[in-house]
Amino acid sequence: MCEHLALARPGPLPFDLDLVLDAEGAATDAVVRCRRCGSNALLRLLDAVGPGLRLRVFSLAPVAAAPVALLRRDLERGSCDLGRPARELEAFLACAGPVSRLLACDLDAGALLACAPPPAGRRVPTRNWRAGLPEPGDASWFEPLGLAKPGAGGARGGGTAGG
Repeated sequence: MCEHLALARPGPLPFDLDLVLDAEGAATDAVVRCRRCGSNALLRLLDAVGPGLRLRVFSLAPVAAAPVALLRRDLERGSCDLGRPARELEAFLACAGPVSRLLACDLDAGALLACAPPPAGRRVPTRNWRAGLPEPGDASWFEPLGLAKPGAGGARGGGTAGG
């Protein structure tokens, strides 16, 4: 992963959406492109709260340009095989590197609130967020970022954490 994304600090989002893979009000899973160097990364939703799920925690994993270009080409080309896009997406997701950062974003403000490495020893889910977001009281994806999860009693933090 490029240093610009790996060491991102709170402020404006350091990336642009390149290819939205899934959305609910806004991108939930996407390929993003670093605004400074153009490197790609896979953004996947881990948790979300608030009206319209506007406060979101994502995982971020590096992904090379070649698989992104191949996925884009295959999706644009289309197919009469209705199962093909799902298989192509699955193959693409297998090309992503390991999750190297967690990000908290405020979508209303277009802002990065916090960025930190994933907790040591904790597996970051690779399943699609539609398989289930954490319960409202579960702040386990907010806490490593030094943030309290709104509506989660007993969550610690309240500030922001840098890289």
